[in-house]
Amino acid sequence: MALQQLTPKAINYSGIEFKSLTTQYTTMAVEGGFFVNDGKTFLHVINVAAGGDTIVTISSEQPCDQGGTHDITVTIPDGDDFIIGPFPTHRFNETSTGYVSFTVSEATNVTAAAFKMA
Repeated sequence: MALQQLTPKAINYSGIEFKSLTTQYTTMAVEGGFFVNDGKTFLHVINVAAGGDTIVTISSEQPCDQGGTHDITVTIPDGDDFIIGPFPTHRFNETSTGYVSFTVSEATNVTAAAFKMA
C-alpha cells in the first residue's frame, strides 16, 4: 500500500471543532502519509487501538544549521492523540514536492489529519 495523501484543513482565529471533523480523518496504512506543508501545518494523529502504542516518524529532508538531519519520532499510547508540528519548510519539505512525509508503526485503529493556520 502506498503513502496516503492528507489535505490540510484550514484553522482560523475562530478555531475549529475537532470532534465533528474526526469522520474526515484518514485511516492510516502502515506505510504512513504525506501532506503539503507551508511551515504552519500540524499533524493530528489519533491512536484508538487497544493493542499497542504507535510510533509516528516525520522525515527530516534537509540538514539543520548544525549539519544533521533529525527525524521527529513521537510515541502515541493507546487511546491517546497528539498534535505534532509545525514543520519548518527548510527542514521537512521534500525539495521537489513541498510535501512532508511520515510513517506509522502500527496502523490498526490509527487515524490522522493535517491542519494549517489560515
